[in-house]
Amino acid sequence: MQFVAQKYPPAWLILARLFEESGLDKGIDRAKEAVGRYLEATPRSKGQLDAWLRLAEYCRLSEDWLGEIHSVVEISQLPDIPFDQLSNAANRLNNLLRFHQFLDIYDIKLQIRKLVDTLASRIDKEGDATDCSRLAWLYRRLGEQEAAALLIEQGLQMEPDNEYCLKLKASLSQQGGFVRQAAL
Repeated sequence: MQFVAQKYPPAWLILARLFEESGLDKGIDRAKEAVGRYLEATPRSKGQLDAWLRLAEYCRLSEDWLGEIHSVVEISQLPDIPFDQLSNAANRLNNLLRFHQFLDIYDIKLQIRKLVDTLASRIDKEGDATDCSRLAWLYRRLGEQEAAALLIEQGLQMEPDNEYCLKLKASLSQQGGFVRQAAL
């Protein structure tokens, strides 16, 4: 099957599914490798979305948190990616960072920055209050409290009772990090 996959990249995804369902020891790890081979053999495009999502899931199942972070960020870098996928990527990354401490790893900060920059470039036109809160959390994790506070204000202007913006605003206020937009 691997021989066929070298000439016909979609076969890597079939092989990944076989490894996933095999129940073999290291089946998920082999499935991750097969999806990785597919991604290497195909051009970066929106068509890779399902493969990246699958890889992120395999990483989650195998508790490969760094691999999952990488996959989630790569999803955000695909051309013409729907905005809801960007927001979902930010949400998943925030959840991973909440339960696992990776921010001391320089590469993780670079990964977060990629997602933050991509999401920030589209939030004004496509985002809602919840999306603003997700991006604000990422800014906060990068130590950029002022950017987080501005996004909270933006989110609350869209939806004054958004629970996520209100919780983050309260959290920033307790730490003395909330900057009112009028003060800027």
